[in-house]
Amino acid sequence: MAQVRKTKAKAWDKVDLAEDGILSAGLQQALHDMPHQAHLDAVAQMANIDEASIPRFDTVAELITWVQTVLAAGGNPQAMKLIADRLAPVVTKTEEKVDLTQRGAPVASSNDVERQEAENYLRALND
Repeated sequence: MAQVRKTKAKAWDKVDLAEDGILSAGLQQALHDMPHQAHLDAVAQMANIDEASIPRFDTVAELITWVQTVLAAGGNPQAMKLIADRLAPVVTKTEEKVDLTQRGAPVASSNDVERQEAENYLRALND
C-alpha cells in the first residue's frame, strides 16, 4: 500500500504578521513604546548624523516616520516611494472599473428576474 507523504514547509513560505498573534502583538506594543537608546544609536549611524540632532519622539512609530522622511529627502527611491504611496495610494484596476453612477447591472444575466433585481439593488445603492 502506498504511503502518503506529508508536504514539507517550504523555507520561502513567509509568516503573515496578521496570522501570527504573538509577533504581531509584540510589534504593535513596540511601535507604541518610547524609543530606547539603541533606536537612537541605530538612526544616528544609519543617517550618519549626530545623535543630538535627532528629534525626541514619544513613540518608535514617530521615530520611524521621521527616519523615512529624512531618507526620502536624501533621495532614497524606496523611501520616496513609501511616502508617495502613503500620500496618494495607487488605485487598483478593480477599483477603477467600479462605477456606481452607471445604471444597469454590472453582470448580464439571461434571467430577466435576476437582471431586474440586480438593477433595483444598484439603484438603491445610488439613491
